[in-house]
Amino acid sequence: MACSCRRCPDFKKKANTVIHIDLTSASPTMSDIFSRYTDLHSCVLEPGQLFWDFYNKWDRCFEAYTKAAGAQGEALKCVTFMQSLGQPFLPWISTLTSTKRIGDVGTGPSVSFKDLRNAAREQWYVLWTAEEAREQKEREESQAAHVASMERSRAERAAERDKLRESRIRLDAEMERRRMDRAESDRAHAETMAERARVHAEKMAESNRVHAEEMAERAAERARKDRAHAIEMENERVKRDPECHIRAAKRGRKRARRAARNRTRATRMEITPAERNTARDTRIHAHARDTTERPQAGVLPRQYPAAGVVPAATSVITEPEAAKPRYGFGALKQDLDALKHELEALLDATRGAVDASRPDFSPSEYAYEAPDIVTE
Repeated sequence: MACSCRRCPDFKKKANTVIHIDLTSASPTMSDIFSRYTDLHSCVLEPGQLFWDFYNKWDRCFEAYTKAAGAQGEALKCVTFMQSLGQPFLPWISTLTSTKRIGDVGTGPSVSFKDLRNAAREQWYVLWTAEEAREQKEREESQAAHVASMERSRAERAAERDKLRESRIRLDAEMERRRMDRAESDRAHAETMAERARVHAEKMAESNRVHAEEMAERAAERARKDRAHAIEMENERVKRDPECHIRAAKRGRKRARRAARNRTRATRMEITPAERNTARDTRIHAHARDTTERPQAGVLPRQYPAAGVVPAATSVITEPEAAKPRYGFGALKQDLDALKHELEALLDATRGAVDASRPDFSPSEYAYEAPDIVTE
């Protein structure tokens, strides 16, 4: 029969091992059988466990062995072998081998296997019951300590929970008291600020009224002064009226001459003072307004060289941009600007000729006319 103890290091190898005992041999003693059993079950077992396992698994073999041996000498060998097993079996072995039975060994009945088995079972049950009681007592003792510690920890947690609850209640009461104090202080502050706002509004209303009265007095005084000054200036103008007319006519003639000169310059495509002022105000340099770059009246726009053609040394165009190919929006914009300049030049020349041919044209149109001052 195979071993059921899985603590054997070579359990798989011995699991299928079967013990074959030749019961018809010369003297197959129980010691031989037990030695064969312990050899095949070399696991670490207590003697009591090993012996009990041996008897449980090989009871039929022992029955056959005792029948085959049958002699009291072999039974005595069985008792002697059991005595050599050790301490766990001494109590019931001594019971089996009492003085009166030992004295009857030679003549009395032999010790049967059933007696051995029953005695072993009874003694093993006693030992097992005592061991179970001891283990149960140890478990209860260990559990009692654990239960006591659990009860202590539960009581400590309950006390801590009560402390936390009390502290939370005190904190809630303190927070409620602070909230009430803050609400009271906010109400008092709101009343104080409302009173301050009312007082400030009254002061500002009084100050605004005083300021409005002062400004009204100042405005009336200023109106009186302005009226007196206007009367005085009108009197002065009336006194020097011929002189004013003379200076106004002189300014008108100068303005007319300047306009005619500008029209002439526009016809000749020269730069005008307005353009010069524009160039000065916008920080445009003089060479950027070169008149040679502008198309003349009646002349086609400048024909730029083809792509990749370098202009001659006598060309007016000296900028490196002139050597670039003319394509895209830039070239179209240059042509449109040239056409625009030509049309503006023609329009200015035509306007100048029409103005010069008008029979009713005179510089007196530009004369200064003084406004009439209304006096009280």
